Amino acid sequence: MSAILLQNGKQAFTDVNSRPLVGGKVYFYAPGTNTPKDTWQDSAQTVLNTNPIILDARGEASIYGSGPYRQVLRDASGVLIWDAFIPDIAETLQGAIDDIYSKSAVQVTNVAAVRLLSKLVYTKAQTLGYRSANDGGNGFYYLDPSDTTSADNGGTIIVAADGGRWKLVVNNGRVNVLQFGAYNDGGTDSAPMFQAAANASRQIFVPAGRYQLDTTVNLRGGTYLEGAGREQTVLARTINQGHTFIIGSDTDHANNFKISGFWFYKEQPYTSGTTTTIKWPVTPTSRYIQVNYGQDCDIVDNFFHNMPYAICFADTSLLRIQRNNFLGIWDTQIPGLQEGIAAIYSAQGVGYNALIDISYNHISGGYFALNRTKTIGTTTYVVNEQIGPRLGIYSETAEGLNIHHNYLGGQSQYCIATSNINISAQLKITDNFFDGGRDGTIRLISGTNPAFVLLDFQICRNGFNGQLVSPEAISSTYTGGVRSANTGLISENVFENHLTAPISLDGVAGVTVSDNRSQGYNARGGGVGNPGFSAGLLIGANALSITTDNNAYGGGTNNPMGGNNCQWGEYWLAGSTGFATNPKTNGVGLGLAGGGLIGNFGDQDLSQITDTAAGNYQMLQGQQTYIRAKTVSATSSVALPLSPYAGMTVLIKDGLGVANTFPLIITTSDGSTIDFAASQSIASSYGFARYRFNGARWNRVG
Repeated sequence: MSAILLQNGKQAFTDVNSRPLVGGKVYFYAPGTNTPKDTWQDSAQTVLNTNPIILDARGEASIYGSGPYRQVLRDASGVLIWDAFIPDIAETLQGAIDDIYSKSAVQVTNVAAVRLLSKLVYTKAQTLGYRSANDGGNGFYYLDPSDTTSADNGGTIIVAADGGRWKLVVNNGRVNVLQFGAYNDGGTDSAPMFQAAANASRQIFVPAGRYQLDTTVNLRGGTYLEGAGREQTVLARTINQGHTFIIGSDTDHANNFKISGFWFYKEQPYTSGTTTTIKWPVTPTSRYIQVNYGQDCDIVDNFFHNMPYAICFADTSLLRIQRNNFLGIWDTQIPGLQEGIAAIYSAQGVGYNALIDISYNHISGGYFALNRTKTIGTTTYVVNEQIGPRLGIYSETAEGLNIHHNYLGGQSQYCIATSNINISAQLKITDNFFDGGRDGTIRLISGTNPAFVLLDFQICRNGFNGQLVSPEAISSTYTGGVRSANTGLISENVFENHLTAPISLDGVAGVTVSDNRSQGYNARGGGVGNPGFSAGLLIGANALSITTDNNAYGGGTNNPMGGNNCQWGEYWLAGSTGFATNPKTNGVGLGLAGGGLIGNFGDQDLSQITDTAAGNYQMLQGQQTYIRAKTVSATSSVALPLSPYAGMTVLIKDGLGVANTFPLIITTSDGSTIDFAASQSIASSYGFARYRFNGARWNRVG
């Protein structure tokens, strides 16, 4: 075999004078659009390029792609050099293969004609279509004389009348659903053809068109299901069939799959004030995509419209949900229009979900209603509300759920809600913009099992606009003695135009609230004298060990220098503990008299106890530091807090320097242990010890 000329290892670009285009910028988009499209630095597609790619000092870069692209080349100053269409090399190669076959293959109209070919006469065949010429299902087939047993699957294997097995020529394992007989006119059920393609291959292409799917399609792990684009390939539902796609099971895990380039569509005509029913009602548990036991997966660049759940995943890790658009409907006042429950659902399975990335999505309502009344407490408002799905994102369990750079708004209940029934930790909600839901924006809800409490959350660098419709931006609950969250950070957010207190915390412990800016709360003036409305931060009676610092409060709606209904900066209800410091004002500050930057608390630290009373001491929830400062003539003891939460840390210190003579005994009152012992002691002058509860027992950590 003769050798061939190899392509260069890197692509080189030059300017008009044929000099290296140093610092040039190469942009890649989906053909005919401004939608960015990924390229990679390696053929295995493991290292993404930036978009644009910045050329090196030789004007070079390593660029690997998949499919066709629109390529835009600019110099370092942004001057356009070219804007060109880059064809799919694989398709070009397939064209060459097709050309070779066309010179030696018998040409027939459709697959039915292939079934009539004699294996004694023909060995190659070319179809003009699947059912008729030019229907998109054309292909090349070869006779496999060694195969006498394979079943006809309607696509890659066609069994002729004389028993000949005709095999579809497939490039790199990628099949086309039209070559399995799928209909792209939207009038006939194509689910059986999709299923046949999924059974035959893990790389499936769905050309442009509208496909009706009337039964569930099961996909295997490793499947790449790609449409021609989310405005070109429509997957339509018209009946109640359960889920559209199920990928993965306990025996075939959904590893390394990708679903992209589709419009998942269920028609819902809507006329404000007159539409009262769902056109194609489905079972409330129905989903477009159900993922089971997934790992290293992508759901990207899709539209999802009108379904109880768009995406649901369980027992899944390393799932990326990116650049999708979600739309649904749940009308709080018309039961017949209550369908959309959540766009994205992190569900409890056998175990829990981990390392989930939800980013660059548009998760919205979508149907505008007439002006509606809404009552909060004893105050009734008239609002013009969207009637989107109840929830944008709902999580029952996840460790490492990262929600960033999304738009969320118009939900009928909350944009994001968590209610923990399994492990939930390291939730990050950062760099998003929220327009607010009807009942609030982010809601941390108490579960039913105190062993499963959200741990270590961050809500940072978000923008919250209540739109004069939404109450709290961030709220948490305390139900049945179960906390909603422990240890967290709420920082560098901006809040405006909320009907009530933008942040309302209860049932949480160990949370820091810092460097936030809140203005225009109590936006419609319905809560004068009620801190639940007219405070920028409300700390509930069951919120413990809260730290606030450097937050700014007050100022008018959309105008920090305007009049406002803000009365307090922070308001701490009796029973809450923590430390508040350095509050500031926005613009003209608090517009209502009778309040202040700190209400019902004062600038003090309730988390530290300096013990001067005789006898032993029992620490309380929220107390983080104990200092023995009493005169003693014998050993004394301090008991660590009852009902500790995982991550709780306390410091114990001998304040008078007498522990070398009269040791300070550290014990517990609830039967829990300290490093598997019933007690420990501090026996050095001015000695101290730090203890942390790990969820099962106390450990000395310093």
